[in-house]
Amino acid sequence: MRPVELWRTKGFTSGTTWDSSSDNWLDHLDTQNEAHGSSGCSASDVEFNATTGVRYAAAHNFSTTSFGLRASDESDPYGWKRFTNDAYLRVHHNMPPQQIRMSQLSMCPGGSCHSPSAAVRIRTLPSITASDVTDPDGDQVSVQFSLAWEQMRGDERHGKGLVALRCLGRRRCGDSLGGKDTRDR
Repeated sequence: MRPVELWRTKGFTSGTTWDSSSDNWLDHLDTQNEAHGSSGCSASDVEFNATTGVRYAAAHNFSTTSFGLRASDESDPYGWKRFTNDAYLRVHHNMPPQQIRMSQLSMCPGGSCHSPSAAVRIRTLPSITASDVTDPDGDQVSVQFSLAWEQMRGDERHGKGLVALRCLGRRRCGDSLGGKDTRDR
């Protein structure tokens, strides 16, 4: 068995030959050690991970991208492989969810959430609820809240509390951040 490599390449044309394509090979993406279809070995599919190449094309707004296969050692006579001409690229695309707006958050006690410049003063850690949390692909999403608080005597920060929640689809989700009494004693 000899390895075969998947590369992100420059585009190929009908005039491209093996000898004229030496500068077409841009980024090595994956290597597979496969041997199928010879005597004693039945034919089979070979899968390569092209994620890095697809991400590169998406990040650069390319309308097309090209890939090429070649042996790890092109001078090795036993590294030669033959593939059918019906290869395909399978892409699983996941769109990131939008950041939750302040209008989707509410506290109890405290009411609707506000920006730090319009902070609400409360005496206990609140229960925070996020409404209409969605994912563009309909997947399950996690919501993370960050809560900072101050002592009543001044601006000294106690720290931050984080909680991760899981919401599916268009559900309302929320969790208590502790409900401990934070009043000065």
